[in-house]
Amino acid sequence: MFIVTAKEMYDIDHYTMQTIGYGNLLMENAGRAVAEKITKIISKEEPISVFVGTGHNGGDGYVVARTLWNIGYDIEVIQVGENEKLKPEVRFHKQLFINCRGTVHVAVDDETLQHVFTNKKVVIDALIGIGLTENIREPIATAISLINKEAEMIVSVDIPSGLPSDEGNLSSIAIQAHHTITIGAPKMSMFIPSTEDFYGNWDVVSIGHSPFVFEKYTNRIMITKELFQQTMPRRKKSAHKGDHGRGLIIGGCDNMPGALAMAVKAALKTGRD
Repeated sequence: MFIVTAKEMYDIDHYTMQTIGYGNLLMENAGRAVAEKITKIISKEEPISVFVGTGHNGGDGYVVARTLWNIGYDIEVIQVGENEKLKPEVRFHKQLFINCRGTVHVAVDDETLQHVFTNKKVVIDALIGIGLTENIREPIATAISLINKEAEMIVSVDIPSGLPSDEGNLSSIAIQAHHTITIGAPKMSMFIPSTEDFYGNWDVVSIGHSPFVFEKYTNRIMITKELFQQTMPRRKKSAHKGDHGRGLIIGGCDNMPGALAMAVKAALKTGRD
């Protein structure tokens, strides 16, 4: 499984949409794939509030909302930001949701947010995606604070809003998600101590990217248990440790022997002498 930076993910998306020719299908695929995962986490008995921003993450949120609404979920959308700021693709998917008789509340300031934010126990966060480059502005900051304070279940789309997607510390405020459904590939901040806890339990959904496109833009991969096991050679039942070579581990010092001890134990557990 590949791990990507924000720039790498943008390049992968752009190549998939423009060169391969997916166009706007990628956003539709993303929202539908996320919605399918959400059905495994949240039941139809739970009313859901989908908080969307004006960028592409908000577009994913509108597709999620429409997909869940059309299969019988109790859905409302709270759009945080003016209609004039909507990206064209987001505007398109918002209209589709409205055409399906979905409900959208538009909150452009703190007062409106406080008014609409009542009894929002289950929240899908699609406010800000991987494009964050500065501190969170209002009214997004207020929305994040209210969600963190009031919601009992938060599912973030792609990345918890407010987190950097790459290396780096949290600069202001971010969603503390219970679940995150990330799109395409894990982001680097999933593995950084200062940010990984914000993701909660996370999963990855495939939305149509071809493997060679990931290979074109990144060589960073996550070593899973299955991938590690594939690298281990098969051994005959009659084999002993002397049949498979010897290893030499050099390192450590008198007052910091931990890393050396762990390396030796790992070697022993894999049958190395």
